[in-house]
Amino acid sequence: MNYNIKQIFIIQVIIFVLSIILVAVGSITFFSVQQVESRVITDFHHDLEIATAQFNYKCSMSRENIHAISSRSMIRNELYKWHKMEITLDEVKEFSQSKYVDGASVYANLIYAYRKDLQDNIIAKYENEPIPKHIPEYDKFYFDEDGYYLILRSEILSNSELIGYDTAAFRIGNFTRGKSELFQTTRIQDFPERNDSIRNYSVTLPIGENGCYVYAKLNQQYLKSEIINRIISILIHSLLIILVVIVVSYLTILKLTYRLVQELTDSSLIDPLTNLANRKALWESTAETLSKSSRYRFTFALLYIDIDGFKPVNDTYGHATGDQILKMISLRLLDTVRTSDTVFRIGGDEFVVLISQIEKNSHACLIAEKIHKSLSDSYEIDALKIKIGASIGISISNPDKIETVDRLISMADSAMYEVKNSGKNNYKIYSE
Repeated sequence: MNYNIKQIFIIQVIIFVLSIILVAVGSITFFSVQQVESRVITDFHHDLEIATAQFNYKCSMSRENIHAISSRSMIRNELYKWHKMEITLDEVKEFSQSKYVDGASVYANLIYAYRKDLQDNIIAKYENEPIPKHIPEYDKFYFDEDGYYLILRSEILSNSELIGYDTAAFRIGNFTRGKSELFQTTRIQDFPERNDSIRNYSVTLPIGENGCYVYAKLNQQYLKSEIINRIISILIHSLLIILVVIVVSYLTILKLTYRLVQELTDSSLIDPLTNLANRKALWESTAETLSKSSRYRFTFALLYIDIDGFKPVNDTYGHATGDQILKMISLRLLDTVRTSDTVFRIGGDEFVVLISQIEKNSHACLIAEKIHKSLSDSYEIDALKIKIGASIGISISNPDKIETVDRLISMADSAMYEVKNSGKNNYKIYSE
């Protein structure tokens, strides 16, 4: 058997087991709640920074638009006069239209302005109820002609700088997700130190220069669900890796096992000294040929060969020399027979040749004659020149009779012994 194949097989099994162990250990390590929790928080912090930057940009753009409107000081002054009831609303409108091409639209935007209230996260607008103009605490508000007031806060721009906003310019999208909210605060709260328990996490980041902050809250339910989702994802990927390792290892092991079985099977049918087929192979090959002979109606023959004078060679020159002669006999037999025929060594100095198909009995005799002549030539080993002979018994199958493998081998063996008893170094066909 090929030792390297065995070694590869064992190594592959070890790699297979170690791969599963490593993937399992890696998965267990990665499943740590603290590690997954940390990743969730890191990702959340990153999302918050992106949303903060986007919100800050919108605030900046809105301030520019607000400034563009409020910088129209002349319109602002006229509106202030109207507020003090020094002029009428129509006069304001007429004045703005005479000074600016877009005065009418500016005027309309100012009257229907919106106000962003970051504290309550509400877009302020005209109140639903009219406010009496004589109430002192409402003097800081601007009223329209119907008595409704337009809220003007000082958190972003003071009243002296601003009378109203352009409606479309200040619709700022909020950072709102299932895990977050927006409000105003005066301090930045960082993530609390992580501990072994799952709890809420929060962070606030400054938004521009308006003194407001974005606040995001990572609640316990979201954190738990996110951890579970990520663990499931990791588990699925780990199982896929294990599955791939199992399939690849299984196919490799299956292939190596098949090769090992083939080698084991081949080694059980091969003579290790001469590399010829052995007795077991003789029985299997003869049985197969016998079955075909009965089906297709052809004749085949077995030549049972026993080497004459081999034992004295072993006794005189040693088993090493005897083994060399057996190898040389094997080569001569292979050179003599047809490619369709098979040579077997069935033990000691005994060989069998399976003649796969013959037309006449005389054809078997011709092959036996060639073998006898080839084996009778001297064998030169180092300085030695050794002469031996061969006794050959022949059995012929009969497709018209029910034959067995044992019967055919026994017939050839009996014919070989008849040659031995009648002087050796010859061949003979079995006859009853």
